[in-house]
This record gives sequence, C-alpha cells and structure tokens, in this order.
Amino acid sequence: MGHRPRGPGGGRAARLVPVPRTGQGEDPTSTPSGTPTPTPTRSSAAPTTSEPAPSTSAPEPTPSPSQTPTAADPAQAVSDASAALADEVDALDGEGGIDKDAAKTLQQEIRDIDRALRDGDSRKLLDVRNSMLEEYGTNVDSGAIPPEAADGLDPLVQKLADAVDAYDAAQD
Repeated sequence: MGHRPRGPGGGRAARLVPVPRTGQGEDPTSTPSGTPTPTPTRSSAAPTTSEPAPSTSAPEPTPSPSQTPTAADPAQAVSDASAALADEVDALDGEGGIDKDAAKTLQQEIRDIDRALRDGDSRKLLDVRNSMLEEYGTNVDSGAIPPEAADGLDPLVQKLADAVDAYDAAQD
C-alpha cells in the first residue's frame, strides 16, 4: 500500500524538482507550463504502471496450464467419488436405509471400479460403471433402495459416473 501513495507522491516530487529547474521559479504561470514537461516524465511512469497490467494478464494464461496438471486429477476424482459413494452406502446399510443385498451389490461395483482404476484399465472401468448404473437403477426401481435413500445416493452415483467418464476422456 505504501508504494501506491508514494507513486503519486513521487510524481508530486517530480513536479517540484522540475518546476524550479524548468520554470523561473517566480512565474506561477510557468509552473503550469512546466507541468507538461514533467508530464512526459509521468508518461514514463505510466508505462511503468502499465507493466503491472500485463503482469495481471500473465496469470490468466497461467490457469490454462494449470488445467493441464488437472489432467492427472481424473484418477483422483474417480477415487474420491467412489470413496464418497462407498461411505454413503455403508451409512445407509448400517441404518437399514437400503436393502442389504443392494448395499452388497453397490459395494462390489465400487470395489470393481477401484480395481479397474488401479489397473489403469479404462475399458474395464467403463464396463463396471455401466454395470453399476444398471444395478443401481434396478435396485431403485425395485424399492431395494427407497426414494429417501436414492435422494442422497443419486448425486454420488452421478458424480462417480461423471468422474469415470472424465478419466476415460483423459486417457484418449
């Protein structure tokens, strides 16, 4: 913050120094005439001020390369999404919120997704994703996963499916 007030103050100091040098010192009207002379000096200061603006533009391209490292994140996104879904299925199973067989089926599908991810097998990962979505839909339709439980599981299932899709797209 000290630099910003000093920047204009520095311009004022530049006015005072050039005014006695450029003007006769006794002519106040020469002082305004002397002011345009320091103005080119200020113009030199203005490009200095313009330099931070391109610096501000530099971080904008920086996020684009930051998205490149995000290409490594799809595997982590799958892992995180599968862990979140597994935790919710465990909680619902423990509370009796979903059928035990439905919980076992979903947990197995989640383990299969994790295994395919560890193996780096994108094709298997997609196959298991599709199987999980089918099993999940069947269990919701049959009532093994009641609507109240499905309300909590739906976004987690979708997040996992989306993460698998993003992982697959990153592998191409």
